[in-house]
Amino acid sequence: MLDGTTGRATKWGQYNRKHKGRGGKKAGWRALYRDNDGKQRSKSFDRKADAAKFLATVEADQLRGTYVDPRAGKITLNEYAETFMAAQVWRDGTRAKAQSHIDNHIGPALGNRQLATITRTDVQAFVASLTAKGLAPTTVQGIHVRLVSILEAAVHDGKIVRSPAIKIQLPTAIKTAASQVVALDLDDVRNIADAAPPHMTAFVWLIATAGLRPGEAAGLTVERVNFLQKTIDVDRQLLTPPKGHRI
Repeated sequence: MLDGTTGRATKWGQYNRKHKGRGGKKAGWRALYRDNDGKQRSKSFDRKADAAKFLATVEADQLRGTYVDPRAGKITLNEYAETFMAAQVWRDGTRAKAQSHIDNHIGPALGNRQLATITRTDVQAFVASLTAKGLAPTTVQGIHVRLVSILEAAVHDGKIVRSPAIKIQLPTAIKTAASQVVALDLDDVRNIADAAPPHMTAFVWLIATAGLRPGEAAGLTVERVNFLQKTIDVDRQLLTPPKGHRI
């Protein structure tokens, strides 16, 4: 039975006056509601208005389907990152790179923080610290993308209401002459193909004319070439195992 008789009941929950505490302590108000799993939760307030406001917010969030149990966000970033990593379907090289981002950068800076306590300012400061360490802009951007993917997954898993990694200012990579993409004409491709070993001639022309990446071109097999229709099926690529990995 609920304590007190003065309060308000709805489909989603109710608030009521608590019994007066020991030593004449002010009674206060308690909001009772059920979470997404149907379990009864409660939260205490000094004022009736605050209890009513809290309950109204819970009701609105549950109706919109955006309710998140405040306790869910108490898990640390490191703890959630372990779950996140285990659920990903990645190639070995991608997994190794992601783990490096977490072990060497994300974990030491934010790993012990509870998800719900991480703010946008924290993320911006983290990005700034990476730049201060002398990391290249592209490296900083890659680490930031990894953190964003973890935090967005936490939102979808109902750990936090929204990701704090929004409107983060990232360092800009300075374009140099060496980084510019130069389109080759047919004479350039012909010269490269002629200079390559005979067994690499078709490889050079395939990359140049079909726009394949080296791994995709290396993974192409004869049964995936339709010589009559002059088409190829690109559905695999040749992978290079990570350092230290034995096949």
